[in-house]
Amino acid sequence: MLPPQTITNHEGFLVVRDDLIAGGTKRRVLSQLFNDMAAKELVYPSVPYGSGPVAVAYSARDTGRKAVLFYPDRKRKNWSPQMVEAEAAGAKIVPSKAETSKRSRSARKTTPPAIPTRAALNWALIRPTI
Repeated sequence: MLPPQTITNHEGFLVVRDDLIAGGTKRRVLSQLFNDMAAKELVYPSVPYGSGPVAVAYSARDTGRKAVLFYPDRKRKNWSPQMVEAEAAGAKIVPSKAETSKRSRSARKTTPPAIPTRAALNWALIRPTI
Protein backbone atom coordinates (compact mmCIF):
# COMPACT_ATOMS: atom_id res chain seq x y z
CA MET A 1 0.00 0.00 0.00
CA LEU A 2 1.39 3.36 -1.02
CA PRO A 3 1.34 6.27 1.42
CA PRO A 4 -1.28 8.97 0.83
CA GLN A 5 -0.31 11.80 -1.44
CA THR A 6 1.47 14.75 0.12
CA ILE A 7 0.12 18.11 -1.02
CA THR A 8 2.05 21.27 -0.21
CA ASN A 9 1.26 24.93 -0.75
CA HIS A 10 4.00 26.66 -2.69
CA GLU A 11 3.44 30.38 -3.19
CA GLY A 12 -0.31 29.88 -3.58
CA PHE A 13 -0.06 26.75 -5.74
CA LEU A 14 -1.03 23.33 -4.43
CA VAL A 15 1.68 20.86 -5.40
CA VAL A 16 1.21 17.08 -5.31
CA ARG A 17 4.53 15.65 -4.09
CA ASP A 18 4.53 12.18 -5.63
CA ASP A 19 8.25 12.64 -6.14
CA LEU A 20 8.54 11.61 -2.48
CA ILE A 21 7.80 7.95 -3.36
CA ALA A 22 9.96 5.79 -5.60
CA GLY A 23 8.32 5.58 -9.02
CA GLY A 24 6.21 8.70 -8.42
CA THR A 25 2.78 9.25 -9.94
CA LYS A 26 3.41 6.57 -12.57
CA ARG A 27 3.75 4.03 -9.77
CA ARG A 28 0.40 5.07 -8.27
CA VAL A 29 -1.40 4.72 -11.58
CA LEU A 30 0.34 1.52 -12.68
CA SER A 31 -0.26 -0.19 -9.33
CA GLN A 32 -3.99 0.41 -9.75
CA LEU A 33 -3.87 -0.79 -13.36
CA PHE A 34 -1.89 -3.92 -12.50
CA ASN A 35 -4.35 -4.82 -9.73
CA ASP A 36 -7.02 -5.21 -12.42
CA MET A 37 -4.88 -7.48 -14.63
CA ALA A 38 -4.86 -11.26 -14.50
CA ALA A 39 -1.31 -11.47 -15.87
CA LYS A 40 1.47 -12.38 -13.45
CA GLU A 41 4.32 -11.13 -15.67
CA LEU A 42 4.65 -7.75 -17.36
CA VAL A 43 7.09 -7.06 -20.21
CA TYR A 44 8.19 -3.50 -20.96
CA PRO A 45 10.72 -2.14 -23.50
CA SER A 46 12.73 0.43 -21.61
CA VAL A 47 15.05 3.37 -22.04
CA PRO A 48 18.10 3.60 -19.74
CA TYR A 49 17.27 7.00 -18.26
CA GLY A 50 13.48 6.84 -18.13
CA SER A 51 11.43 6.73 -14.94
CA GLY A 52 8.71 4.59 -16.52
CA PRO A 53 10.60 1.30 -16.15
CA VAL A 54 11.33 2.10 -12.50
CA ALA A 55 7.61 2.67 -11.89
CA VAL A 56 6.78 -0.60 -13.70
CA ALA A 57 9.27 -2.47 -11.49
CA TYR A 58 7.90 -1.05 -8.23
CA SER A 59 4.27 -1.46 -9.31
CA ALA A 60 4.84 -5.07 -10.31
CA ARG A 61 6.44 -5.75 -6.94
CA ASP A 62 3.63 -3.91 -5.11
CA THR A 63 1.00 -6.08 -6.81
CA GLY A 64 2.81 -9.43 -6.62
CA ARG A 65 3.75 -9.55 -10.29
CA LYS A 66 7.00 -10.02 -12.16
CA ALA A 67 8.44 -7.23 -14.33
CA VAL A 68 10.70 -8.03 -17.28
CA LEU A 69 12.40 -4.93 -18.67
CA PHE A 70 14.17 -4.95 -22.03
CA TYR A 71 16.95 -2.37 -22.20
CA PRO A 72 19.48 -1.55 -24.91
CA ASP A 73 22.44 -3.87 -24.41
CA ARG A 74 25.19 -2.32 -22.31
CA LYS A 75 27.78 -3.52 -19.83
CA ARG A 76 26.60 -3.56 -16.23
CA LYS A 77 29.22 -0.97 -15.24
CA ASN A 78 27.50 1.39 -17.74
CA TRP A 79 23.99 0.90 -16.38
CA SER A 80 22.12 4.09 -15.56
CA PRO A 81 20.97 4.71 -11.98
CA GLN A 82 17.41 4.00 -13.16
CA MET A 83 18.40 0.55 -14.45
CA VAL A 84 20.05 -0.25 -11.12
CA GLU A 85 16.98 0.94 -9.21
CA ALA A 86 14.58 -1.08 -11.40
CA GLU A 87 16.59 -4.24 -10.78
CA ALA A 88 16.74 -3.48 -7.05
CA ALA A 89 12.94 -3.15 -7.10
CA GLY A 90 12.75 -6.72 -8.37
CA ALA A 91 12.63 -6.39 -12.16
CA LYS A 92 14.44 -8.83 -14.43
CA ILE A 93 16.71 -6.82 -16.73
CA VAL A 94 17.11 -8.26 -20.24
CA PRO A 95 19.69 -6.71 -22.58
CA SER A 96 18.30 -6.29 -26.08
CA LYS A 97 19.85 -5.70 -29.46
CA ALA A 98 17.89 -5.40 -32.69
CA GLU A 99 19.23 -8.77 -33.78
CA THR A 100 18.17 -10.47 -30.52
CA SER A 101 14.45 -9.84 -30.89
CA LYS A 102 13.78 -13.60 -30.57
CA ARG A 103 14.45 -13.19 -26.84
CA SER A 104 11.58 -10.77 -26.44
CA ARG A 105 9.22 -12.97 -28.44
CA SER A 106 10.00 -16.05 -26.38
CA ALA A 107 9.70 -14.10 -23.13
CA ARG A 108 6.20 -12.98 -24.07
CA LYS A 109 5.21 -16.32 -25.64
CA THR A 110 3.43 -14.47 -28.43
CA THR A 111 4.55 -12.62 -31.50
CA PRO A 112 4.72 -8.99 -30.39
CA PRO A 113 3.29 -6.14 -32.45
CA ALA A 114 6.71 -4.49 -32.27
CA ILE A 115 10.20 -5.72 -31.48
CA PRO A 116 11.95 -3.88 -28.60
CA THR A 117 14.64 -2.31 -30.74
CA ARG A 118 16.11 1.10 -29.98
CA ALA A 119 13.36 2.73 -32.07
CA ALA A 120 10.62 0.82 -30.25
CA LEU A 121 12.09 1.71 -26.88
CA ASN A 122 10.73 5.21 -27.30
CA TRP A 123 7.08 4.24 -26.94
CA ALA A 124 5.38 2.76 -23.93
CA LEU A 125 4.24 -0.84 -24.17
CA ILE A 126 3.23 -2.93 -21.25
CA ARG A 127 2.44 -6.39 -22.50
CA PRO A 128 1.06 -8.82 -19.93
CA THR A 129 2.08 -12.43 -20.33
CA ILE A 130 0.07 -15.34 -19.05
